[in-house]
Amino acid sequence: MNTSGTSASRATDQLLSTRKAWHQLAEHVLAPARYAVDGHIWLRPAPGGFGTPRFGSPPVELAMDGAELVVTRNGRQTRSTPRTLNEAAAAVGIEPGLPPGVYPPATPCQPDELLRIDPDSAARLAGWFDLGAQALSEFAPESAPRLWPEHFDLGVTADQVNYGVSPGDAAISEPYAYVGPWERPSRELDTFFNRPFGAARLASEVPTVADLVAFFVEGRERTATSS
Repeated sequence: MNTSGTSASRATDQLLSTRKAWHQLAEHVLAPARYAVDGHIWLRPAPGGFGTPRFGSPPVELAMDGAELVVTRNGRQTRSTPRTLNEAAAAVGIEPGLPPGVYPPATPCQPDELLRIDPDSAARLAGWFDLGAQALSEFAPESAPRLWPEHFDLGVTADQVNYGVSPGDAAISEPYAYVGPWERPSRELDTFFNRPFGAARLASEVPTVADLVAFFVEGRERTATSS
């Protein structure tokens, strides 16, 4: 029996299920709760995961720390481990689901489907968001990185180029960093611009803040040269 292959397959499945659960919680619980109060949907990295900035009066902050939903109201914190979107939404005080007209959600709102969040996978994704936030803040100190619930990626935009980190998606299953010019360079794919949307590097290829910053800097230089 190939136990290493079985373990790798299990780890991949756990990463995908964790990413899906977090993405659903971002789109159908955390972002809607904020949107109902201040009309904004962007999120940000938080210890152990991601969450909202402080919003409303009295102030509220919502976050996912691994499998735990952290609700901080007026300085008082409560934690729970919701099994479904319904339970998470009830803990926040809303009905689950992205309001119509915001954008077409990328994930299904399945209120009673079990959320499968693996602790090790959650720690891996949280660490990637944290690393990305540090690198983006160093690369573009004038821009605050934002985690957008639609694509569930953390990024900034400068001079019509998107820079950021993703926990993975339908196109690239593993966590990766990207440089996405609004207008693709005219030449064919090359060693840098290796994706139809621009450039991507797997997290394993840019494992440090310095590596990520160097990737973003090269992307800025190459897009400036292309322009």
